[in-house]
Amino acid sequence: MRPAVHPRVVATLRVKLHPILEGIDEVDIFVFAGDDLGKEEMRRRVPVTLRDVRVWFASAEDIVIQKLEWYRKGEGVSERQWRDVVGVLEVQGDRFDGDYAQLWADRLGLSELLARAVAEAASSALE
Repeated sequence: MRPAVHPRVVATLRVKLHPILEGIDEVDIFVFAGDDLGKEEMRRRVPVTLRDVRVWFASAEDIVIQKLEWYRKGEGVSERQWRDVVGVLEVQGDRFDGDYAQLWADRLGLSELLARAVAEAASSALE
């Protein structure tokens, strides 16, 4: 479930970001909501240099929380969101800050989904 974005904004982003993100298939853009979670996401954002340009990315934990929220809002039918969540968890492994993610999952009513995703990622790692 994607928020509505004016087509002109999307076109402008494609033109401005194309030189930086060339070769990357897709990027999810999180719009700063200004709520407590949004403020925390901004505080925890991670700088990455791509082609000599500093770009800020959401932390892995915040990506997981956002994607679980989208998954729930879509009534749990988006395989893409679920696959992304499990994939982030698999890649992050022990680096994933489970305490932080659990805190926000509890606040947002996502605890069961987070536990399910963590268990799925763990079982994939064992295979």
